[in-house]
Amino acid sequence: APIIAIFAAPLFTDRFGKKKTVMSIWTFQIIFAALPFALRYIDLAYGTSLFPANGSAYLLPVLCVHVVINVASGIIVFATLASMLMDLVEDIQLQTGRREEGILFSARSFADKAVSGFGLTFAGVILTLISFPDPETRKMLDNVIPNEILANLALWYIPICIIAFGSALALVSGYTLTRNEHEENAANPDTKVWKDN
Repeated sequence: APIIAIFAAPLFTDRFGKKKTVMSIWTFQIIFAALPFALRYIDLAYGTSLFPANGSAYLLPVLCVHVVINVASGIIVFATLASMLMDLVEDIQLQTGRREEGILFSARSFADKAVSGFGLTFAGVILTLISFPDPETRKMLDNVIPNEILANLALWYIPICIIAFGSALALVSGYTLTRNEHEENAANPDTKVWKDN
């Protein structure tokens, strides 16, 4: 996945621009990431066979391909987002007279940690709400999770995934800095000096 992303990210951003790359690939990833869960839920709820069953020889290859595509998409999105964040440095400097790389990265790091901590807590709450079996209970069930619990897990995961990432995508849509504007900002002599306001 990282090898794919290394070559694909510059191709997409050069052709479509950073914002369009993030918007399109992230939209694809949001749907693609939830797809196995949605298909498995439909299989469990309606008795279909849209996704390989647990005993199928196709399950592992399908999951491997899914993970590679999903992770490559994620790397492209988050690498491009980091680049977009750094493009704002000169724009901010022209408005405030100060370079704010440290504040931008600190804010992003704080947001990452906050979301990670909240996500772990929320995941525990969801597992409690769907009565996901603890290790002792799983032993009594021969490590087989009942289909009803798996279906409930999918019902929680799919909308949370779509809502959370969709909200982030909506925020990215407010990014207005274009490549030409960034190049003009970077070439502006005022971005090469520190101004005290």
